[in-house]
Amino acid sequence: MSSSLSTLETLQFRRAAQSDAELLAAFARTVFIETFSARNTPENMTHYLNASLTNEKILEEILDPENTFVLVEHQQVIIAYYKLTVGFETIHPSIPALFLEKASIMLERFYVDFAWHGSIVAKQMMQHCLDLAASLQKDCIWLGVWENNFRAQKFYQKWNFEIVGSHPFVMGDETQTDYWMARSL
Repeated sequence: MSSSLSTLETLQFRRAAQSDAELLAAFARTVFIETFSARNTPENMTHYLNASLTNEKILEEILDPENTFVLVEHQQVIIAYYKLTVGFETIHPSIPALFLEKASIMLERFYVDFAWHGSIVAKQMMQHCLDLAASLQKDCIWLGVWENNFRAQKFYQKWNFEIVGSHPFVMGDETQTDYWMARSL
C-alpha cells in the first residue's frame, strides 16, 4: 500500500452505512491496537476491544441518529475514519458544562491507519470534520485525548484545539487520564 497522495481527489469521504459495520469494526480494532497496544497490557486492550469495538457495538452506533461516522477511503479501502456525536450527555459525568451550554458536537473518534501517518490524510480528514460540524450549525467541537498521546495532542493544537479540562478514562483495570480539548467553529 502506498501512503503517498498527490491530490485530494484520491481520497473519498462518505458516511458509514449499516452495511459497513463489520468492516469498520475490524478497521477500528486494528487502528486502536496500533495506537495503544505498546502502552497498555494485552488484557486491558482485549477488555476495551470487547466492550467498545465489536461488530454489534459499531452497528448499534452507526444506527444511532445522534452519531455520524465518516469513512475515508483510498481506492475503495478504508484508511481512516472519524465519529461525531451530539448524544454525549451520558458519555461521561466529567464533561465540562461549557459543552452542555453551547451548540457543541463531540469528535469521539479520529483514527488514521499507521501506513498513512505523515500524509495529507489527517489534515484533509480534520478539515472535512470541521466543515461537517459547522454545517450542522455547531459553535464548538471538542474531544478527549489520552494524556500520553503526545502526537495527537500536537495535531489537535495545530487545529486550534485547547486543553480545557481532564477526565478519567478506564482501560480495563487501569484508570488513565484524558484531556478534554475544544475549539470554536
